[in-house]
Amino acid sequence: MMIGSASAFGKEYCEADDTSMLAAVGITGRPAGDLLTVAAHEVRAVEWMYSDDGRLPTINYSDPVHFEIAGNPAVRITALVSDIPPTDECDPPAARLDVVATTGLATAEVAVFVVRADRGVAGQLDDSSIDDLVASLRRS
Repeated sequence: MMIGSASAFGKEYCEADDTSMLAAVGITGRPAGDLLTVAAHEVRAVEWMYSDDGRLPTINYSDPVHFEIAGNPAVRITALVSDIPPTDECDPPAARLDVVATTGLATAEVAVFVVRADRGVAGQLDDSSIDDLVASLRRS
């Protein structure tokens, strides 16, 4: 999944990987589609993000949550990932991916906000902070 305007939390938390981070947030766009379909498609990125050589993690998807961002419709789906097959010592045992799709402006019909957070590691971004991030979304 390619995201732009990305920010990282807990950069270089694992000494063995200077690109490690505990969480990342960013935004991307999609040219068309209804919000539920886009959110459901994008959250499934965890199926390849956390698999390795045919070994798959356990994934539980939330029901869609419909809400508004500044009066515009939005849909949020969360994937909780566990039993992640480790490929190196920096891989977390679990993760969370939140995807919010809402109506876009200018360059994309659908704006997609993404929060990826490691779970089961010291210093992880807590669930309430992720909820606060999503609640703070505004149109610009």
